[in-house]
Amino acid sequence: MISDIAAWLFALFAIDPLQAQISERLEAAKVPVAAVQQSRQCITSHAPRLVERAGAEPGWAIVTAVGVATGWTAPAELWLHVIQTA
Repeated sequence: MISDIAAWLFALFAIDPLQAQISERLEAAKVPVAAVQQSRQCITSHAPRLVERAGAEPGWAIVTAVGVATGWTAPAELWLHVIQTA
């Protein structure tokens, strides 16, 4: 049960801001719409792995979600972790 709550909180406070920040940066850089859509698809395909990790490691999920929500951790840092472990 705690793992489910941690995974849900992680998705709410880490994945959603990650998607928003990446979209904002790409749109601000005037990146073509196709590239923005491709980045969203990439996040969508990798987000389940992060949520799975959040369920398996509730402590990591809570610390990461709080870090992103409070600004201690940039969502982009979380994405770099995803890319490095892919």
